[in-house]
Amino acid sequence: MKTVTFNATLLLFLSLSLWSLNLVQAQTLNLSSFSTNGTVNVMVEDDDNIYIGGSFSQAGSRGAGIALVDNNGKVIPEFNSLAADVNAIIPDGSGGWYVGGSFSNIQGKNQLLHILPDNTINPVFSPAPNSTVQSLYLHGSTLYVGGWFTQIGGQPRTYLAALNATSGAATSWNPVLNSAVYSIQRNADIVSAGGTFTLVNGRSHNYFAMLDANTAELVSIMAVNSTVHAIEQDADNIYLGGSFSGAQGLLSRYGALLGTGSDLPENNFPILNSTVHASIPDGAGGWYVGGSFSGVGGKNYLIRVLANNTVDPTFSPAPNSTVLSLFLHGSTLYVGGWFTQIGGQPRTYLAALDAGTGVATSWAPNPNSIVNSISRHNN
Repeated sequence: MKTVTFNATLLLFLSLSLWSLNLVQAQTLNLSSFSTNGTVNVMVEDDDNIYIGGSFSQAGSRGAGIALVDNNGKVIPEFNSLAADVNAIIPDGSGGWYVGGSFSNIQGKNQLLHILPDNTINPVFSPAPNSTVQSLYLHGSTLYVGGWFTQIGGQPRTYLAALNATSGAATSWNPVLNSAVYSIQRNADIVSAGGTFTLVNGRSHNYFAMLDANTAELVSIMAVNSTVHAIEQDADNIYLGGSFSGAQGLLSRYGALLGTGSDLPENNFPILNSTVHASIPDGAGGWYVGGSFSGVGGKNYLIRVLANNTVDPTFSPAPNSTVLSLFLHGSTLYVGGWFTQIGGQPRTYLAALDAGTGVATSWAPNPNSIVNSISRHNN
């Protein structure tokens, strides 16, 4: 097993519930008029529509498990509904979407399907996993799939697989894990996976693995001591979230920083006292961190960690309850969670803040319950 040397900072964040760590980008949806009758696990979109997936049986006037919503917050009735949980949705790069979950017999497809740009189900894509799909990641013509399955794409594959993105057939890439994969990312020739597994290719290796994209061999000793629920990355950084309290043998209280050229977390990252639900880079070498923690540099629920790993004293949004989701768009930080006050203003569950000061802007959609995921259109 070779050991990877990191060329950039690797940030690890801990959380018991991390649907909020999606890389989210999105447009204006009238949240005060559109609702579902159950949990939304994932939300992504293209230029015209928002796709939501979860455990709901109704979205607006219809929809089960997944719904397509237009710019005005109206559900598109021609879109296929799925009578079961949806755990993952990603764009296919051509106007369509891959959808994974626990659904069955949707036009003959189980657990994983490909929705074409005309909203029909692709009859050619037939991976047929034999159990729930939890995570998806598309890299070129390869679709990485994680979940609870042991058979997919016509081959035995234990919990993690690489598929031909057109046909759904399994490629020869075949890491062997002993339990579920909840999140996947790929950067260059390294595939990162997180979940409940404790064995990788027959070796003891817990909950997080970095694998060679060609050979499926482990390329890092980095591991944690409990479940990884989510991985987020940009060009230079990888963010983990889960229920672990230690990373690579060191105590890691809800937040840890893995530095350049080392597989060991650094010791100077701010110590948190409760769960982190969301973390995103600030674009200047630091991070915004939200969760249920308190008294971190005198701040509660939402902080900005500067590039030198200190808490920014000028960023003071002071939400009055837990933060679950974050998205940075230019100089505006969108925040979702349980709060009813943030940035010096009454804001129920969703707010837009000045990214430098934390002061609330005038944008106030006022949904009537918690926001687990935020998305905004690019322009």
